[in-house]
Amino acid sequence: MSTLPNIAEAIDHAGLFGPWFAGASWNGWRAIIKAAYSLPMSEAEVALFKTIAGDGQGWAPSAGCHSIMPAGSRPAERPGRHK
Repeated sequence: MSTLPNIAEAIDHAGLFGPWFAGASWNGWRAIIKAAYSLPMSEAEVALFKTIAGDGQGWAPSAGCHSIMPAGSRPAERPGRHK
C-alpha cells in the first residue's frame, strides 16, 4: 500500500482492521461509513444504506455528513467497568 487508505479500505485491509470486521454482518456499517465520508458506493451499498437510513428526499452519497448517531446501539464495554 503506497498511499494511506481511506477508512473503508482500512476496515477491509487484512493488515489493518480486516480481521475484526470480516463478514457480511458488517456490510451495513461499511455502507454507513462510506456514506458518511462521501466515498464511492456500489448500487448494492446505496440500496443497503437506504434500508438503514431511509430513502429521504435530498440524500446524496456525495454530500457526506457532520455526525453519525446510531440508534439502538448499546454502550461499548470498557475495561475496569463493573456492572
